[in-house]
Amino acid sequence: MKTLIIKFQFDGTDFCGWQMQPGQRSLQGELTKAFQLKTGIELKIIAAGRTDTGVHAINQIATIKIDDFKIPENKIVPAINTVLPNDIQLLDAMIIEEEYNARFDAISREYSYYITSDYSVFKRRYYAHYKEKLDVNHMNLASLSIIGKYDFTTYSKVNNDLNHYVCELEKCEWTQMNETDIKLNIKSNRFVYSMVRSLVGTMVDIGSGKLPVDYLYDSLMKKDRSLCSTIAPANGLFFEKAYFNSDYSILK
Repeated sequence: MKTLIIKFQFDGTDFCGWQMQPGQRSLQGELTKAFQLKTGIELKIIAAGRTDTGVHAINQIATIKIDDFKIPENKIVPAINTVLPNDIQLLDAMIIEEEYNARFDAISREYSYYITSDYSVFKRRYYAHYKEKLDVNHMNLASLSIIGKYDFTTYSKVNNDLNHYVCELEKCEWTQMNETDIKLNIKSNRFVYSMVRSLVGTMVDIGSGKLPVDYLYDSLMKKDRSLCSTIAPANGLFFEKAYFNSDYSILK
């Protein structure tokens, strides 16, 4: 069995998320439709990160098990892009001679979150807008406290498909991009449902002074979802990259 690995990006504004849902527009559904139009086969597409409604991606990876694939490898990207909607773009494709699974073979994922205090019609799809002045130093003190391996029950919506909510954060850092805009980079071996947006919402309340710096860590230790302060909007969240132990160039 061979595997087709694809790299793609998308504007998630008008999607219900990654997973196919009856009667809704999904990323998995649009990609499946595009590949079926070009190959005549309905293929199962597995993504490294299953993004939620309204979340975007810069470099998402997905894998597709194949036997024979009638499109030459160097023609896959232009062929599929001709039938994809204009809010999804295939960036790269590679066929490998082994089975590979983007979800289970990924060792970590990285997201970014963008916030602006300067509302603009040109930013509204990609930045969360907060009027309050946010103290990035306080937000970074809070974020440093949760680096490591912890149970993120407090900062996850309930998901009965999960056996546990333990994640190992490698990075959680805010950067002041300019006078009005800030950015979070967060990297972990896995992310549970709504985890990044839940953490961001609480860190914003810390940055605005509504909550003390130690609230993030203290609430995390209590494993109580009711202690999550607020959930940040989806439009500021981007899937940046998945990381793999692999020499394949597409996965670098």
